[in-house]
Amino acid sequence: MVAGSLYLVREKILWAEHHINAFSDAKIRHFEKEGCKVEADTHGHATAVMATRPPLELSFIVGDCLQNLRSSLDYLVIELCLVCKVNPTSEHSFPVCRVRPGDSATVCKSWSSSNTRNSIKGLSPAMKAEIEGLQPYHRGKDWERSDLWVIHDMCNLSKHRGIILAGTGLVKYVQGMRTAIIGQGKTDPTSDKMEMDEEFAAEITFDEGVVKGAPVWGYLNSLIGYVKNGVLPRFEGFFR
Repeated sequence: MVAGSLYLVREKILWAEHHINAFSDAKIRHFEKEGCKVEADTHGHATAVMATRPPLELSFIVGDCLQNLRSSLDYLVIELCLVCKVNPTSEHSFPVCRVRPGDSATVCKSWSSSNTRNSIKGLSPAMKAEIEGLQPYHRGKDWERSDLWVIHDMCNLSKHRGIILAGTGLVKYVQGMRTAIIGQGKTDPTSDKMEMDEEFAAEITFDEGVVKGAPVWGYLNSLIGYVKNGVLPRFEGFFR
């Protein structure tokens, strides 16, 4: 039996990063082609307005990035099986549960369900404990906003259709770092000039789900960071 390794897991994450770069390039092409104008409302706040919705190309790239991230987690479980000298089956995968242990065991997204048990069957108790500790239900009522659930849910969405994106909003740049969508940038409504003491740029945002309104580039990067720096380090010790 082949020895377990994190090599393929890390390669999947690298491919997710590759899609981030592809998204950035495609976004620039879209803005250059369609343009984006910044207008002031009656209160003097800046708003970016796109002429058209972002093309499907961008939506598909986002889906590819999410699918590579989700696959990296499934790869992780397969490699853990090999560490435990367990032959992986088609049922093995990284479970993502919204229901706590002991609650509604018949629900497929419950930690206590048979689907979940089979997905990590044969792993050591310590491995299972690490996986359980990452589950969205630890966020309580805010479980839908956990990074693990967003990866899982948005990936499933992209399997059936393109993820809906929007090309509106302003992103503030602070020392080269993207921050959240904002509506600042004071203007004089009586003037055709806009005075802005910060650097702003238009951004592609998600237009559905719990991540609606979030800048795609920044949010995907944060999800990659979550898997690379928040998930993998918890399992590295099992491969030594």
